[in-house]
Amino acid sequence: MKMAILGAGSIAKSMAVTINKMYEVKACIKAIQEGKLECDEMPHSETIRVMKIMDSLRKEWGIVYPCE
Repeated sequence: MKMAILGAGSIAKSMAVTINKMYEVKACIKAIQEGKLECDEMPHSETIRVMKIMDSLRKEWGIVYPCE
């Protein structure tokens, strides 16, 4: 079994991702408690805008996923 040894940079990056996800979870909980269908912090329109940018970049770079 191979074991990955994480350096300080990897640990810091992992912690940053975890902290960012905590904010997302808290925003979702708040929206659900308020009976909303989307979070004020990241509305559906912004999610769609980002996904369109990502799709155009993947097309430009020739990236195709197996499920497509």
